[in-house]
Amino acid sequence: MSALEGALRPDWLEVSMTGGFLVGLLLCGLLAGGVTVAAHHAVQAQFDVNAPAVTLVGTLKKTEWINPHAKLHITVTNEKTGQMEDWELQMAAAAQLRRNGFPLSVRGGIKPGDPITATAFAARDGSTTGLLRSIKFPDGRTFTRGVYGEADLEK
Repeated sequence: MSALEGALRPDWLEVSMTGGFLVGLLLCGLLAGGVTVAAHHAVQAQFDVNAPAVTLVGTLKKTEWINPHAKLHITVTNEKTGQMEDWELQMAAAAQLRRNGFPLSVRGGIKPGDPITATAFAARDGSTTGLLRSIKFPDGRTFTRGVYGEADLEK
């Protein structure tokens, strides 16, 4: 190394090749993880939360207790066409719903075939998917707590 190179490069920059590789790998992992998390929570990109929620009256087809979001599938009659159509409604994480008291079918909650009334923010792409805002059970109970998350519903 020449005297000029030594004067331009401080001692703290002297890193082994292995150390430099590990630091670079760590930075790439942090950046990639941050992008994934930010992309996952873009609710407003998929659903129009500023438009009035749609009300869907139909029959529960199935419930999916999956991560990252539980889902309800309901069959409704399209008011314009008279045709039956299936809607997929996205909710919060299954664990969050259970913590907030969402009634499972084994505890008096809904089960396939039950009548259901749901309000949801419709998908921006016009598909039959939505972000569940509230659900009314056959016995008249309404559940809104943690359906998706109060912070998201206030927007």
